[in-house]
Amino acid sequence: MQTRVYEQLRDRRLRPTAARAAVLQAMHEADGGYRNAEQVYLALYDSGMRFSMASIYRVLQELSLAGLLLRHWSKTDQAGKSSFVLAPAVLPPDVYLAICPVCQRQMPIKDSTFADNLHRVAQGAGFDAGLHGLALSVTCNDCVTPQSA
Repeated sequence: MQTRVYEQLRDRRLRPTAARAAVLQAMHEADGGYRNAEQVYLALYDSGMRFSMASIYRVLQELSLAGLLLRHWSKTDQAGKSSFVLAPAVLPPDVYLAICPVCQRQMPIKDSTFADNLHRVAQGAGFDAGLHGLALSVTCNDCVTPQSA
């Protein structure tokens, strides 16, 4: 896994510093889920790595600008914090996720029929070359607010 992180950094012409490698590794360990800067900091702290919050914020911004991470602004977060998720191009092959944009809950989609249909439709539209993963943004049942009558 660590080798893949270094390759991904080099492919984007980023020098693989300890902070960049550690943050990208922490995002891979999130299994395709969203993490904010504090969650990345705590994951690294729990694994024995010590980086300042300023370094975490800086590296998340760099990885986002390089296309390794996608930044998500939550409409429900009053503090205006952003969360990050691995960009589809760096996800392991054939990772399909349904992610709730409100609570960040995720569910892997492990359905061969879904994958086959997705690849067929993507191929017909000329998108199959870059189809390594897909993250569907779907509000979960717990977060849906009932429509007022």
